[in-house]
Amino acid sequence: MTTLRMCLFRITLALTASCPCMALADGRTTGQTIEYEIAQTSTTKTDLSSLPASVRAQAEKNQAAANGKKATTNVTMIIDSIDADGNAHVNAKFTQSMEGVAGTAASVFAAAHEFQGTFSADGRVLPTVDANASPATDSHGRYTAANAPNMHAQQMQGTFLDFNTFITGASKRQKFKTGDVWHLAMQDAIGITRQYDFSVLELDSANPAIAVISMKCEFSGESSFQKVSASGRYDAMKKILIMYHEENVYGSSLPNGMSTSGEMVEDIKLRK
Repeated sequence: MTTLRMCLFRITLALTASCPCMALADGRTTGQTIEYEIAQTSTTKTDLSSLPASVRAQAEKNQAAANGKKATTNVTMIIDSIDADGNAHVNAKFTQSMEGVAGTAASVFAAAHEFQGTFSADGRVLPTVDANASPATDSHGRYTAANAPNMHAQQMQGTFLDFNTFITGASKRQKFKTGDVWHLAMQDAIGITRQYDFSVLELDSANPAIAVISMKCEFSGESSFQKVSASGRYDAMKKILIMYHEENVYGSSLPNGMSTSGEMVEDIKLRK
């Protein structure tokens, strides 16, 4: 999914390896910082009637407390190396906050959560996750510091899932033209193939390499459904997503009789 480079560009990369201060063709350099701000607001309704009465009330309270509250995540990535294909390894961290959360809980959200990852040549954010790692816990069942980066990476992997799908589709076009339409078939985490429909809504009047693109996907299975409507501003020259907006409606039913439905609105903005 990475963009292949010309021989001359590969020579430039080789020179860059010996001079960290030299800029790459797409503007990336070692030591560069990339920052994204992610704002999410969701409303979830889960049928909790099958839970024992002793825990149902607390579960309903927790669900109500989170519904409609804006959660903000700030992700900072610092490039420490760039390979020959333009993929950048990053040292990353994120902090979080949520409306209505204060005190000790707010401090936990605000703490820096570190992880490793790749900022790909086409602009995807790919946290490094060891799927085979066993969660390391202490005698009290708490995750240890050694396992924390992998847990944080797993969290961010889910956060950037649709963001990355959007970039995969947008990067299929080297040049944009208003009205262009194309499609992308991708498998989800459980192996189901979904079709994503893309279209160019408009071009930036000052820079035609930047386009506003829409992405839509509707899926309906035996026990779940999802409808994703998204749009974003993608720079085909710099290979970076400047902003991303998504409205996600979903629902599912579980074998135990519980059902969940809801809606999530997400806005991701490039801050640096």
